[in-house]
Amino acid sequence: LPSGQLTPVDGSPFAADVMFMTVNGRYLFGSDATGAYIRSYAIAPDGALLPAASTNVVRPGNACDNAGALFLDSAGATVSPVGSSGPACAAAAYQAFRVDGTTGRLVLIHEAHAGLNGALLRFSSDDRFAFGADCTGSRPLVDGFEHHRDGSLAPMQVHAPLPSPGGTQ
Repeated sequence: LPSGQLTPVDGSPFAADVMFMTVNGRYLFGSDATGAYIRSYAIAPDGALLPAASTNVVRPGNACDNAGALFLDSAGATVSPVGSSGPACAAAAYQAFRVDGTTGRLVLIHEAHAGLNGALLRFSSDDRFAFGADCTGSRPLVDGFEHHRDGSLAPMQVHAPLPSPGGTQ
């Protein structure tokens, strides 16, 4: 509504086994409760959700893969979940999936090891960079990544110091 008031969508709530979600205007993406799948739902003109696709994010031989929190680049063309990776699933990694605009299916493009645990990823408005911060507070750093045209992420070797907690005078 022009006033900004929220009104229920017919048929809501929708049956969907998802936890973390993100939307690109055409599809709603949600990681399922097991972390093995990212579900895609087409958004109908009336706001109804229609099942579109389901993508298994667990690659053969890598039981650590999982879809946790989901992030979209600003164009809505790449979905990046942050999940576990490495020995004993102790590290975090970002997988980049290209969104098939016709079907909502996700296609794995690339994986970038985050080197931090549970980092929330945010993209710059021009999609050139992405930044992640350790949500556990054990590493007071912001890590930067170059976001390539194909959707892949490459760690930047620059680590900016954080502002002091008290600010500047």
